[in-house]
Amino acid sequence: MADADDGLSMELDAMYPAAQPIAPPTGWHGRRLLTFGASEVPALLIALGMEQPDDATPGYVLELAERLIDIKAGLRRPRKAGAAADRGSAAETQVVAAWNAHDRGDWPAIVHASSVPREWLPLIDRHQPRLSCTPDAWCHIGGELVNVQIKTDVRGDKTQPTREWVWQVNAECAVTGAAGSLLLYAPGWASWRREDKRRCVAWVVERDDAMIDRIRDAAAQGWQLVEQARAAARKEIDDER
Repeated sequence: MADADDGLSMELDAMYPAAQPIAPPTGWHGRRLLTFGASEVPALLIALGMEQPDDATPGYVLELAERLIDIKAGLRRPRKAGAAADRGSAAETQVVAAWNAHDRGDWPAIVHASSVPREWLPLIDRHQPRLSCTPDAWCHIGGELVNVQIKTDVRGDKTQPTREWVWQVNAECAVTGAAGSLLLYAPGWASWRREDKRRCVAWVVERDDAMIDRIRDAAAQGWQLVEQARAAARKEIDDER
């Protein structure tokens, strides 16, 4: 079902008519275009030179780092997710159901974010409104709110959280005010073969306030570059008239 605000003045072409040669998306996609989402934070940090890529940096993060500022400025189109990413996203509710149904030991049950009205998302950071997140799920541990990030893949070869995942969940903690994050890893759940799916693994990622400060600073710096890109596009359009 389409978001209720489709076609309203939230569309970026209503705000920046001269700087938007590409028609912006509407609904959740349009709202997210006004911010840096938590999953985009690894690419943002690399784009700004605040972090350096290494041999383990996923190719999609490097590709997004090259395009991110122009995408937010409305000058380039976001690329569609691949088939594995689509399968992983579609499997999230199944991952949550499997996690809650099995013996979890001392781990809590979690609530998937599909119970939140789509029109409320993405959530916006109170301290840096150019930073946002769309949570996957949440739980409570020791009476405190804990952000839950669900990660799936095809090969199922992760033995610990990647640094990009740690950056992402800290951005999510910034926005949600969560005390920390539970990374719920579902190995093989992005594969098309049912037999590749294995039991979920949970890792706790502590909230890192120093990292959160850097992420908020990156969002501010990144948006200055977005505005500069828009200004340059406006000037180019004006020069052509």
